[in-house]
Amino acid sequence: APAASGPAPLSLVETAPEDSSPHGTLASSGDGFEEGLTVATVVESALCALRNCLAFMPPAEQNPAPLAQPEPLVWVSKWVDYSNKFGFGYQLSSRRVAVLFNNGTHMALSANRKTVHYNPTSTKHFSFSVGAVPRALQPQLGVLRYFASYMEQRLMKGGDLPSVEELEVPAPPLLLQWVKTDQALLMLFSDGTVQVNFYGDHTKLILSGWEPLLVTFVARNRSACTYLASHLRQLGCSPDLRQRLRYALQLLRDRCPA
Repeated sequence: APAASGPAPLSLVETAPEDSSPHGTLASSGDGFEEGLTVATVVESALCALRNCLAFMPPAEQNPAPLAQPEPLVWVSKWVDYSNKFGFGYQLSSRRVAVLFNNGTHMALSANRKTVHYNPTSTKHFSFSVGAVPRALQPQLGVLRYFASYMEQRLMKGGDLPSVEELEVPAPPLLLQWVKTDQALLMLFSDGTVQVNFYGDHTKLILSGWEPLLVTFVARNRSACTYLASHLRQLGCSPDLRQRLRYALQLLRDRCPA
C-alpha cells in the first residue's frame, strides 16, 4: 500500500540526513539551459534566506503577530509515496493532483479533472484533454487517477489554510524534487516554494513569496499562520518554529552541491 503521512515520534535530531533517503527529481532538459528555477537555485535561495533569518534572530518564547490577510498560498495539502513502484503523488491546495514518476517525468490533472498536463522534463510541457491523452501516456494517466482517487477518499487535508481556485494560479508550480528523511518530507517547487512536513506531529513549514519571503507554519492543531521572515529575524519566534526552521536549513544544506 502507498505510504502516506502518519504518526511517529517527533524528535528533531539535528544530524545530516542519510543520502539513501527516498527521493525523486524532475528530469532536466539536458541541454545546459534551464528556463525558470532549478533544484539548485531553489535550494540556494532558501538556504540564503534561512541563514539570514536564523543568524540574527533574537531569543523569544512566542511568535510575532502573523499577517492578517496573507495572499492565498498554493501548497501540498495531501501526498502519497508509492515510489517503490510508481512515484510520488500529491494534491495542491488548488485541488490539482500530480505525480512525479520514478523516471523523472511529471503528470498533473487539473482541478476540474478535464485537462492533463505532462512534463517529460522541467522545460517541456504538453497539455491534453482527458479524452485525448496519447496511448503511450495512458499507463501514467491510470496511475495518476489512482493516486487522485486514493488521496480524495483516504487522506485528510493537511491544514486549515484556505483553498485556492486553480484559475487564480497563472502557472501552477511543478514539484522539482522530494526527499524523505526519518523525520520529515522536503518538497521543492518550480516557483521557489519549499515545504517541509514533519511526520510526528503533522506540523508543516512553508517558505514562499521570496520578495518578501513568507514563512507559513501549520501547527499541531492544523491552524496556520503566515509571517514575514523579516519579522521573525527582528523579533524572534517560538522554540517550536525555530526548531523547525533549523531542521529545514539542515535539510537544504544536505541538498546543496558541495
